[in-house]
Amino acid sequence: MGAATKVLSPTGSLKMEGWLSARHWANVWSQFNLVGPLSLPWLAAVLVVLAATGRARDVRIAFLLVGTVALLAPRFVIGEGALGAARDWDIFAAPALVVPVTGLVLLTGVLDPVRSRRVVLALLAASLFHTVPWIALNVDVERTMARIARLPLSYGRGETMIGTYYSESGLGLALARQNRLPEAVGPMVAAVRLRPGVIPYKDDLITLFVALERWDDADAVLRDRLGYQPQHLPSWLMLARCRTECGDVDGEVEVLEAARRTVGDVPSLRTALADAFEQAIRVHGRRGEWRAARVMVDRFAAAFPDDPRVAPFRVALSSGPK
Repeated sequence: MGAATKVLSPTGSLKMEGWLSARHWANVWSQFNLVGPLSLPWLAAVLVVLAATGRARDVRIAFLLVGTVALLAPRFVIGEGALGAARDWDIFAAPALVVPVTGLVLLTGVLDPVRSRRVVLALLAASLFHTVPWIALNVDVERTMARIARLPLSYGRGETMIGTYYSESGLGLALARQNRLPEAVGPMVAAVRLRPGVIPYKDDLITLFVALERWDDADAVLRDRLGYQPQHLPSWLMLARCRTECGDVDGEVEVLEAARRTVGDVPSLRTALADAFEQAIRVHGRRGEWRAARVMVDRFAAAFPDDPRVAPFRVALSSGPK
């Protein structure tokens, strides 16, 4: 139940206005057609007729009727994913199984045992005809990644377009999971460039740049990400860390001040900003940048007048060089 809540809760389509929108129902219809043109609506109608005529007393039909409802119902309420509703492969892959299984049960139910056996063997052979070559083609990971890497990068290629940036992301993740981090950069950058609105691609690239300690590059992607989701606090905190790792303590403070104005005065952000003020004052003091240190103390006092660290800093800097 917890996993289901996590999947369903972020979707805007669960709000009444979203659920009733024409776009949502166009997406639902698109999903049905991707599973198989009109197959799911027809299947639902057939099962309803079977139930109404008493065939639902057959335990197999009853099971398929319940299974159909259980698998198809979420499609009506789940909103668009990161790649759009028409690309929610994981959502409609499971319901797609209902169609061939139900058809097989209904067909073998009216055939004699010999013909039923032939039908099952024919379907198995047809399945293997697709599955075995697919596995054989992709069983060699290195050759598969090399083949993906040779795909041309371009928009305007119709259905191939999503395969391009999706493959780039997959290639980058595959390389990263093998600890081939420098090689993963190119494909992940290409995926973000081809599909800039997909936040998970940006998150993967940020994680990669952080692992490589390429702080300026991570900074750039984080700022771009915040343009899409300015309320995302973890991105603000990571951006502040990037400024720290680059030795820009003033920049860290400025980032956290901007985060506080945007996200609000949340406790974790207050703590991070106060600590950043302290760090910036100490760094300026070690560098002998007394004027900058005093300016930072004034900003610290204005933001957190009750913080007990402010007064000792004022005393220490009042007796130091001007």
